[in-house]
Amino acid sequence: MNLISVNGSNLPSKVIDLLKSTIGIKSQNQQINKNRAYSKFGGTPDVPPEFEYPLIGDQYLSFLCQINLDEIRSIGIPNNFPDKGMLYFFALTKGLNRYPNQKEEYRVVNSDSILDLSRYEFDKKKILPDVYNEEIISFYPHFTLPEYASVISLELQEYEDDIDELNEEISKLTEHSSINNGEVGSQLNGHPRSIQQPVMYLFTEETGSKQNTLLLQMDFTTCKSNFSDFFGNSVAYFIIKNNDLQKLDFRHTRLIVQND
Repeated sequence: MNLISVNGSNLPSKVIDLLKSTIGIKSQNQQINKNRAYSKFGGTPDVPPEFEYPLIGDQYLSFLCQINLDEIRSIGIPNNFPDKGMLYFFALTKGLNRYPNQKEEYRVVNSDSILDLSRYEFDKKKILPDVYNEEIISFYPHFTLPEYASVISLELQEYEDDIDELNEEISKLTEHSSINNGEVGSQLNGHPRSIQQPVMYLFTEETGSKQNTLLLQMDFTTCKSNFSDFFGNSVAYFIIKNNDLQKLDFRHTRLIVQND
């Protein structure tokens, strides 16, 4: 996929420059080699020896997703992610009657190796997590624009129609894009698609940081797993400061969950 049709149009460069390379996520329908580390939503994480599974006290956090970073590198989309290893995403769901929003209620863990992985075995003496159905995922090149509220400033108001046109071009180029059916969709990197207030704006207001990365946007309405049992029609956004990501310091990652 490329942007020849977009670049070949008469759209102003100010509008084209808003585009950001994005890694779309789709359900993997083809058979894969399950003897290797693979990316997935739900199930139980595949972890290296001595992996420290996130807990609150004696309670396990629920596993949401694992991303094999080798798979990300292979599609050739520029990003700030580590070059190798696995990223794991967790959140507290069991016993909670609201979305997890406290720092200890969610976690992102990075492992720099995908060798000698095995399915994590829970200690039954602790409080077991909710385990959601496994859904194998894969990735595709995608493009996103900033959220409308973020770009329709006085400076860019005159380009409102051009931004709409560019959105249509992206939809044509991206076969699997949720833009085609109005869904938010799941993705890594790029500009998020918020349901309520723009999540990057909220993160910047909270942290003061303007250089940030969307680690994961996870749309529970499009997941084939049963996450909607807890999350309903919501989308989770994991956001990190760029300087923390460069240091592989995921302790200050922020989870924002929004629903419609």
